[in-house]
Amino acid sequence: MSNDLFEYDPKQNTLRFLKPEGAALLRHWLTRGKHGDYLDDLLVLNAELAKLIWLLPDGTEGTRFSVPSRPDDAVEYSRDYLNALADRIACHGGALGWWKLDTAGREQFVREVVAAPHAFTTAEVAVILDAVDAALHRARKLANAAHAGET
Repeated sequence: MSNDLFEYDPKQNTLRFLKPEGAALLRHWLTRGKHGDYLDDLLVLNAELAKLIWLLPDGTEGTRFSVPSRPDDAVEYSRDYLNALADRIACHGGALGWWKLDTAGREQFVREVVAAPHAFTTAEVAVILDAVDAALHRARKLANAAHAGET
């Protein structure tokens, strides 16, 4: 019996999980990559990756791997972390279609894509939305000053 968790078929370009722990481990790796020490824009803002993370099991049901869940574990995100996420959104707002979304659409994007697989509180979502707006305000102010020759 093999101890392998994954099997990759390069011809079919498929990854197959040989044990339940494999899917949970992949979710854990993706989550750590997304919310770890370095925030990678591609991982944080990618809706398809968020969908995949939500589909993968979290490893708490009958497997030997366990991934802390949120908000049940009472983790609170720092304002610096939430502001860093907002900076990613503001930097890529045009490509994300952020500026075309209404408030409900922006909240949904933060909850379903940026937070995945965690759950942000209403207050945390508000901090992120306010920080994105503040970044836009700063950018407008800088652009206006540059246009007026005040840089």
